[in-house]
Amino acid sequence: MTALSQNEIESLALRAARGAGFSWGLAEEAGLALGWLAARGHDGTGALLDLLNAGPLARPLPGPGRWQAQGQGPLCPITLGAALLDHARLAEGPLAGPLDLPPVAAPVLLVPFLARLADLGGTALKIEAPGLGFVMAPRVGGPLPVLATTPLALRIVPLAAALPLFDPAILDALGLYALRTTVPATETSRGGAGSATPDSD
Repeated sequence: MTALSQNEIESLALRAARGAGFSWGLAEEAGLALGWLAARGHDGTGALLDLLNAGPLARPLPGPGRWQAQGQGPLCPITLGAALLDHARLAEGPLAGPLDLPPVAAPVLLVPFLARLADLGGTALKIEAPGLGFVMAPRVGGPLPVLATTPLALRIVPLAAALPLFDPAILDALGLYALRTTVPATETSRGGAGSATPDSD
């Protein structure tokens, strides 16, 4: 086994994807995905190699609530991940509501994109597949789900915003209750504060 830094694995994945015919942008996305996985203790190199050996895969064709596969075979997770991020902020994008996807090759390579999608949307995403379900939340670490290496059809369901906004008036009112837990200042409490001798430092 060989130890590589995150930067080295990103660079290797980028160059390998570019060498397999990916555009520079998608090759960079592949590198970032493998770096993300490596930073979380997961080796995605085998999945990337299988993906590159498979040759051209289907490309995503976005549509409201359901994306289709354009071409033969399962969707490429790198192309799909980049498309999900590109469409993230659109009104009819992947965060607008449940999104059904056709089978995705090497689905573990899609996980870094789902994490970025959750961050972009500031919302948790529930990922559903046959026999599998997990949640990706913004800025939350933890163990990665175990995804099959065979293509999986996925469903992405945006959940309630993970980071809600709060009413300042309510926060102030709660703060008043919180102040009740503090001890009021008195001459006695102030008299015992500090040192009894002068500080000569």
